[in-house]
Amino acid sequence: MLLYLSGHSRPDIAFAVHQCARYMFNPTCRHELALIRIGRYLKGTMDLGMVMTPTLDPRVDCYPDADFA
Repeated sequence: MLLYLSGHSRPDIAFAVHQCARYMFNPTCRHELALIRIGRYLKGTMDLGMVMTPTLDPRVDCYPDADFA
């Protein structure tokens, strides 16, 4: 569920969730504490996230920060 959230609506937790998912088959107490911390963060920031509402003009403005030098 955290992987879904980090990929679809909560990119702010993507790095932390990825680091925990790396140890999915051999978790330690440290990883459990990290997941609890992510859960507390999500509980405290329920009103944040990317919300896509349907409109007549389906347009997304993107501003990439890329340097192709």
